[in-house]
Amino acid sequence: MSGSGALINKEVLISLVVCTLGRTTPLERLFESLFTQEHKNFEVIVVDQNRDNRLDPLFEEERWSFPLRRQRTTGEKGLSRGRNTG
Repeated sequence: MSGSGALINKEVLISLVVCTLGRTTPLERLFESLFTQEHKNFEVIVVDQNRDNRLDPLFEEERWSFPLRRQRTTGEKGLSRGRNTG
């Protein structure tokens, strides 16, 4: 191992589950940061707990170079519930 930390196996797919309620700008900033990552073998699963369509523009754009999935919830909200959904 090198001194820069643990090595990541390029064949391992990393699934990042993000739960969101009432946020758009922080989510867009996260996507922009992920877009610049060297490791590209990941997917982003967004659990959208918003009642409105505020996130639609982020999912309509083709600019992200990673798989992006959106799971909408209609029931009770909460971080743990969102993670379980994701």
